[in-house]
Amino acid sequence: MIRTLILAMLVCLVGCTNRENKLLEELKPVDKYIAENNIQLKNIHDSFSLRLHAFATTYPANPKSQDYLYTATLLSEKSGRKFETAKWCEEYLNLFPTGHYQKDAMMRAAFNFEQCGTLDKAIQYYEMVAQKYPKTYDGSSAAQTAKYLKMGLTTPEAQFEYIQKHKDSGTQ
Repeated sequence: MIRTLILAMLVCLVGCTNRENKLLEELKPVDKYIAENNIQLKNIHDSFSLRLHAFATTYPANPKSQDYLYTATLLSEKSGRKFETAKWCEEYLNLFPTGHYQKDAMMRAAFNFEQCGTLDKAIQYYEMVAQKYPKTYDGSSAAQTAKYLKMGLTTPEAQFEYIQKHKDSGTQ
């Protein structure tokens, strides 16, 4: 009984490793275009987004998964799939809480949720950026955007009008 269980576990382990290696082999054509802080989107066909996403979420411990998932979000955004992009950014943040694309993933999640009209999520992520990166341009911009969205100023025109109105009156 124990031998059978051990044998089954070994077969599963070998099968899982082989599956992971097979998927890595399928992604090899785009691998050379994906490197930390140097992702060459123009050289990667959009159709790879689902495969990159599937690999990264199935094998998050793989060293390539962080770059693969982030690349998948960029490809999704490039294709105009805003809600999917926002959700994948959330996945990135959950799977890689100390990942090297944290700030960008938060900003992209916020922006894409905003574009989809999911303002509560957009505000959540803008505030997260503002809190985590307060002394950066992105942090102050995110704080301002969250403030405007909370006020119901959801278009650039409405925000600009608000700024002009308060600039003229000397308050803001």
